[in-house]
Amino acid sequence: MQAGSVDRVEVGTVHDRRGVIALAVVAVLLVAAVVWIATDDGPASGEVPLAAVATYTTKLDCHSGSVVPDNGEQVVPFDREHADSVLGPGGELTLTLQGLANRSVVLHDATVRVERRSGATPGMFLTSGCDGAVDPRYFAVDLDRPQPVLVAQPGSATFPFRVNDVEPEQFVITPGITEGYVEWRLVIRWSSGADTGELVVGDGDRPFRTTALSAVTRMMCVNRDKTARGPC
Repeated sequence: MQAGSVDRVEVGTVHDRRGVIALAVVAVLLVAAVVWIATDDGPASGEVPLAAVATYTTKLDCHSGSVVPDNGEQVVPFDREHADSVLGPGGELTLTLQGLANRSVVLHDATVRVERRSGATPGMFLTSGCDGAVDPRYFAVDLDRPQPVLVAQPGSATFPFRVNDVEPEQFVITPGITEGYVEWRLVIRWSSGADTGELVVGDGDRPFRTTALSAVTRMMCVNRDKTARGPC
């Protein structure tokens, strides 16, 4: 990579694992999966000095949850990774960034890139349940704004941060939305010595997806037997 060049990296998410792992990622009730990092075409001699793992899921706070198609069922098996589910407001994106090969990398800022807006997703709302701990939130983002901005929560540090291969940083981001549906990615601007670039984080090969609850047809609560029954 030449000095001053920009290299874009697409990073997928990991689902359903809790705790700090090899890349020091914390997930909220997630299962292990493989993280992939793919670079766009760029200088053949360059390398991206960052590794990243992201998770995007609900919290067990009795309020957050997902919107799924409403087929009229009275009892719905609860699947946190339902293929057609879209997270409502209050879900959490947890992102961990770590430097590679003993290189120190400065993380200058993080921005939200909105890729599409539309009406709120119709369907029934499955709450996440209440029988678990709530993970702390460090950043929030208002997706109703034309250009959403990450806002550090009280008591949380803000950019810039510095990472390397033994000192990662972890970011917990809570998106808020009151109307419509938004597809978005997170863009991390970094530098390492004379090299600069951007890390683009999404949900695998697609953007993160968040919907308001204005088109919800029913509210369904998740029970301890992991089925959703309504009304709440």
